[in-house]
Amino acid sequence: ESDSACPVATITAKRLRKKLRVFSPAVLKLWRSIIFRGKGERFVELLAECAFAIAAWSRVGSVTKLDDEMVLCLIRCLQKSNSALFNDDVDFIHVLMAVVRLVEDPDNRAKMLQRGVLPNLLKGLRNC
Repeated sequence: ESDSACPVATITAKRLRKKLRVFSPAVLKLWRSIIFRGKGERFVELLAECAFAIAAWSRVGSVTKLDDEMVLCLIRCLQKSNSALFNDDVDFIHVLMAVVRLVEDPDNRAKMLQRGVLPNLLKGLRNC
């Protein structure tokens, strides 16, 4: 199924999660289209799914060094820091744990700290 069969304006969070499950160049293209074109309240829900995808990709080693957009996606998700954004509280915990794991990685640490990940991580932890 191509990305065009799943326009950003109409994709559901459930369908997005399914499409983002396995990292590939096409999946990254879809992920970026959500991050750059998302708007409104529905965007927050899709943003949570994009953050969950980063957590999943990093957990299995598909993504080890984060680009700026990935860092900002995680931080925005933490800024919203509401486990209600996710289908399950455990999903939010997976994102929080991924942020901790990624901050521990020297390749990501400086970029994440410069972008303000720590205050937002604390906010996320408080709201769990």
